[in-house]
Amino acid sequence: MIIAVNRLRVPEGVGGRLEEGFRHASGMRDVPGCAGFELWRGEDGTEYQAVTRWRTRADFDNWRQSEAFRHAHRDTRGMSHVESELVVFEVALGAPDGES
Repeated sequence: MIIAVNRLRVPEGVGGRLEEGFRHASGMRDVPGCAGFELWRGEDGTEYQAVTRWRTRADFDNWRQSEAFRHAHRDTRGMSHVESELVVFEVALGAPDGES
């Protein structure tokens, strides 16, 4: 399993627009190989993490190269000051099905 974390730093007051954009574009459950999506908001509202889980690296790469990805990221008006950093992890050890 692959975990992709896109760390987003947003100017104060922009977080609501970012959340709304993700809300309208996040049909991730229909993306082949996507095992989950969450948008995490930091306590001060200026940092977010978009976290996706993928069955394989190929599934993640296929999403990033797809028309669906381009469509989901098409409306970035007002987001020019958002800083983004992508980090990809491979799950080395984890509990199955949410067990502790």
